[in-house]
Amino acid sequence: MEEKSFVNFSMKRQENEKEMECIYTRWIALKLVKKGYKIIKWGINEYHPQFETYYFEKTPAFLEDFRRIVKQGRFKED
Repeated sequence: MEEKSFVNFSMKRQENEKEMECIYTRWIALKLVKKGYKIIKWGINEYHPQFETYYFEKTPAFLEDFRRIVKQGRFKED
């Protein structure tokens, strides 16, 4: 019976979690923050520990802005 309640708690937790997009590039993350998106969490890049990884909530508007930023490039002003 205890095991069943643990499974239910686990399922509820997954339903409440937001889908996130991982950004590995600092300049892209900073441009997204300037556009008003909030970093949900950040951590060490598992492939290159000297760098950081930034997590944002994944929404259609976020993905559109992300693609626009990547297409414009690093030195293009918003």
